[in-house]
This record gives sequence, C-alpha cells and structure tokens, in this order.
Amino acid sequence: MQILVPEEEPLMAPQSRSQITLSKKVKDILSRTPGLSIKEIAELSKVNRHFMAGFLKALEEKGEVCSRKVGAAKIYFNNEEGGKK
Repeated sequence: MQILVPEEEPLMAPQSRSQITLSKKVKDILSRTPGLSIKEIAELSKVNRHFMAGFLKALEEKGEVCSRKVGAAKIYFNNEEGGKK
C-alpha cells in the first residue's frame, strides 16, 4: 500500500526565518535612522554587537546595506541611501 502525501512547498528552517526577520528589522531601523553604528543597530535590534557586526557584513556582501568609515567606526545605510557600494 502506498500513501500519497500532497506536495507542499518546503518549510524554511527556523534560522532562515529569524535571519529574514532580523534583516527586515535592520533595514527598517536604517530607513528610519540612516548612518547608525554597529553598536547602535545591535542595541535597537536587541542582539549582541559581535553578532551584528558579522550580520551587517553579510548584508553588505549581499548588497542590501552599505557602510562608510568614520574615524574608527563604520556607519551603515540601506544601500539606496548612501555610503559606498
């Protein structure tokens, strides 16, 4: 006997969902207040600063955000709002 199961779209892994949510949250924060530091974005997102540094680097590599060096700090923008590409 063969049991047929209807095909469904594969579910996203919980980690992927949370990354998408955090990505949207970061972009929303930067659209309201462009030019924030890693520390400021991390505090507003309620995540660890070291984690946020890596997360922003990944978003920048994907072209979703961009950064500009100001002294020792990097400040971030949504890609369409300024900074370097």
